[in-house]
Amino acid sequence: IRVVWESWWKLGVPGILQLDNELAFFGSRRHPHGMGALIRLCLLHGVEPCFIPIREPWRNGIIERFNRAWAHDFFRRTEMDGWEALRTESGAFERRWNAEHRHSSLRGRTPLQFLADHGAALEYPPQRDLPALPLPKPKTGRYHFIRFIRSNRRLDVFGESFHMPIEATYEYVRATVDVARQKLRVYLGDELLHAFDYRLR
Repeated sequence: IRVVWESWWKLGVPGILQLDNELAFFGSRRHPHGMGALIRLCLLHGVEPCFIPIREPWRNGIIERFNRAWAHDFFRRTEMDGWEALRTESGAFERRWNAEHRHSSLRGRTPLQFLADHGAALEYPPQRDLPALPLPKPKTGRYHFIRFIRSNRRLDVFGESFHMPIEATYEYVRATVDVARQKLRVYLGDELLHAFDYRLR
């Protein structure tokens, strides 16, 4: 979670943090209701994690393209003699990327142009150092899952399976954990399909 905390210091604290389903991002398949450290960090700072569909890495296309460019155009081509040089040069590459690289998802604008056009004021973490671990259990907040429901009509949430109604078959649904109400609500578009009790550890 230290990397996420550091990114918030560079980029600001987001309203939603899109994640893939890597184990490190949620904690434990053995204890799926446990809210891992990253989920807790997000909820304690007003961020709503959103987990992309399973086995659909193209949903994170922008960051995957950045990672490829960082490795190919920067890391393999830049001579560095230590950690501090890597930190300095990598920061310069990130700044160039945000100032010069245009994205179709931003309608042809660079990240800095998009930010300027929206006039959004960035918010940063309340302290420089990562909060002490283990983090307390959040009492409020929400986190989400986008899932494609196949013919078996099962919704997978960190390895736990929930039965879906027939109208969800071959559709993408959004499942939302409401921490305060201890509920898992599943939506098809704006329609609430089902609400499950979801006791958090």
